[in-house]
Amino acid sequence: AIYARKAGTSNQQTRLLFSTLLDRSVEETFEFANRVYRLQGGADVAASMLESTLSDLNELQHISGGDAAVQVQFVKSKIRLGDVLGNPAFPNLGDRAGALKCYQSALDLARVTSSTHPTMESAREALGLALRRCGVMESHEKRFESAIKHLNESLEIFRSLCAANPDH
Repeated sequence: AIYARKAGTSNQQTRLLFSTLLDRSVEETFEFANRVYRLQGGADVAASMLESTLSDLNELQHISGGDAAVQVQFVKSKIRLGDVLGNPAFPNLGDRAGALKCYQSALDLARVTSSTHPTMESAREALGLALRRCGVMESHEKRFESAIKHLNESLEIFRSLCAANPDH
C-alpha cells in the first residue's frame, strides 16, 4: 500500500495488480509442472516445484497484512494447487494427501477471512469452494461423515449467495 501511494495508484488497483500477477504466476507454475511431470523422472521435479509454490504462497500470505481480497486470492490459489496435486476430477500428480492438505489449509484461511468479513461475497464464495473441495476429496478417501458435513455446509453457503444475488 505504501508503494502504491508513492506510485499514485489506489489500494484497489494494487490489489487487482497483485491478484492478476499471483494468478498468472500460479497458473504458469501449474502448467509447467504438469508438462515436467510427463517427462521421464519428472514427477519428483514437478512435486518439488509445487511444494515450493505452496511455500511461496504461505510466505506471501503472511506478509500481505491480512487484506481480505488478497486472502481470498490465496484461498483460491491453494485450492488450485490441491487440484493439481491430487484431485481425481482434474489432471493431477497423484498426491491425494497433498491435495487434501492444501484444501484444508485453504479452508482454514477461508473460514478466518469469511468470519472477519461476513458481508464480503467473494470471501463467502471462497469458503464454499474450499468446503466443497474438502468434501469431495474426503469422499474419495472414504471419510464420509466429514465429507457430508463439508458438502452440506458448502451447499448452504452457495444457496445463500444465490438467494442474495438471484440475477448473478
